[in-house]
Amino acid sequence: MTPLAYDVANSLYAAAPWGFLREHNLIALIDPTTGEKHHISLMGALGTHSALALYLGPIARKRFNTIQNVELPQDDHIALILGTPQLQCSFETRDQLKKAELDAIKASGKKYRGANWPTFRSFRPGLAPAPASQQDIDLLCLAIEQTDIVLKEINSPDDTQRHVNGCSTILTRRFHNGEWRTEWTEDDTSLFAFPQPEPPEFLIKKILQYPKAKPLGVSFQILPIAMTGSSGAELFPYFLLVADLSSGFILGFEMLNVEQHQANDIPAVAVTSFLKIMDRHSICPTSLDLTSPVTATMLHQTMMALNGRCHVIENIPALEEAMESILGRLMR
Repeated sequence: MTPLAYDVANSLYAAAPWGFLREHNLIALIDPTTGEKHHISLMGALGTHSALALYLGPIARKRFNTIQNVELPQDDHIALILGTPQLQCSFETRDQLKKAELDAIKASGKKYRGANWPTFRSFRPGLAPAPASQQDIDLLCLAIEQTDIVLKEINSPDDTQRHVNGCSTILTRRFHNGEWRTEWTEDDTSLFAFPQPEPPEFLIKKILQYPKAKPLGVSFQILPIAMTGSSGAELFPYFLLVADLSSGFILGFEMLNVEQHQANDIPAVAVTSFLKIMDRHSICPTSLDLTSPVTATMLHQTMMALNGRCHVIENIPALEEAMESILGRLMR
């Protein structure tokens, strides 16, 4: 970390652009190294978390659109945020910084007091937020510098996006022919498509032969509890739980993480794990009760293949009790 990065962060804090632009007033940035389109968002209008976020690539943009426009239960909303690849330059109190971040500030010779301690952090699916790499810090500093230029060019927060005759465009900063310039490019307002993995056919055929089961409860969520993986990285594990709702008996559970599997493969692995739990108990579920529409989407193809259905219910006390029981034991 160089002192220059902190100078750039300090200029962002002093300018406080979140007092002008809101979180949804995005600015597009074409990565000069990869050509990928990222999106800058400013947080802090409510005075609770001041930061510049850089949403990385098209999937992050779709997830951002869904976060902004779709009402989801709290667990699904948190999972959507934690699974969105992004970088953040944020400002915190001293006690919120990690030791490595405090050491970097000390080495830079900078001094801070109050809630203006700068952090450069990377958010990746399945991983706890971590200090950003130097490459990521350089990209964040570039985003801050381009935001400062854009703020001098616009008169209204709504000047970063246009909607004309059904066509959406976004103010975009691109490096071309040796200089940075402003362009208007096509904007992506589409939503993130939650995965619906196809279940393994051999397991479906096997389970269809078993006796029909009473309605079961299923929970699948990411746990925002940092656990140290074998590589030393801090992981947020994914947790699958299946319970018999009539008795409260826990049929099985599985913990998955991104050291074991690629983040994009986690939903398919969870579907296979669910079917293996059914196989172990020699039952074929006729219906599943869930509180998560995202998990219901994940299991949709599976339940169709089993001639069953998913029912999304706002509150399932028996499932909550089963979750609290098994998570309590795991945390101990």
